[in-house]
Amino acid sequence: MIISIPDTLTADSSERYTMSIRLWSGGLSFSGYISSTDGSFFYREVPFDRGVPYVSALKEHFFANECLSWRYKQLNIVCSSPHYLVVPSALLPADGETQQAWMRKAFVQPESACLSEPLLDKRATLLYGCEEAVQAFCLRSFQRPRFTHYLVPLLAYWRMQSREALYRCMQVWVAGDRMDVACFERERLLLVNTFVVRQSEEMLYYLLYVWRQMGFNVQVDVLCLQAAPALRMTLLEQARRYIRNVQGATFPSELYLLGEEVVKAPLDLIALLVCES
Repeated sequence: MIISIPDTLTADSSERYTMSIRLWSGGLSFSGYISSTDGSFFYREVPFDRGVPYVSALKEHFFANECLSWRYKQLNIVCSSPHYLVVPSALLPADGETQQAWMRKAFVQPESACLSEPLLDKRATLLYGCEEAVQAFCLRSFQRPRFTHYLVPLLAYWRMQSREALYRCMQVWVAGDRMDVACFERERLLLVNTFVVRQSEEMLYYLLYVWRQMGFNVQVDVLCLQAAPALRMTLLEQARRYIRNVQGATFPSELYLLGEEVVKAPLDLIALLVCES
């Protein structure tokens, strides 16, 4: 499949663009923007044939789309692996093999490679999985890629939002059958977890369970939620039966100056965009 890109993105102009290639189980997403140019943001989603090994489909699309090999100002490879661990940096082993051993103990079938990324002023580190063949192909084929896990920009953005908050906040993002939950008190991360969910009632159950376990106050603490429009309305309505301060996710108004396609992008790519701007 050939990726449709804006006419303004050419081999000559590519070094002005910040690009993000998001690897997810069903394919890849390709997005980019020029920070100084309004309306420059674009987002493309490319599904893969699930009957083909992921790395084979990635290679096929890479060689079919010359734009993926161009040199960019910044190129992010965003991994959406559900296998991750948040570890205090003081306890983190320096040995990569030991880090992979931690992943094998935590997950039944983790990916073959383990990557790490500092969080929260380097006080914690996120370990996450990536298939070794996929990682090797990206390092070999893309120009100066920077790997990141989808939770890293999310947590950074949510932490920014909590900086001036008067009360504790639970941040929730539902995408497909995955629900990410993070709790903050000012800039301090209290909890982060991911649930596999399919029904709104199931989502509400886990939200309220975490809320109670964290000792949040239903009168003053805040639940902030992002999901597809119909599901978001349903969850907001259901959650307001139990929690007073419930709201949808919001973004800086200047973000939308980059282009109408911003709203099409997944929340982690939007968070990455905000944190880089």
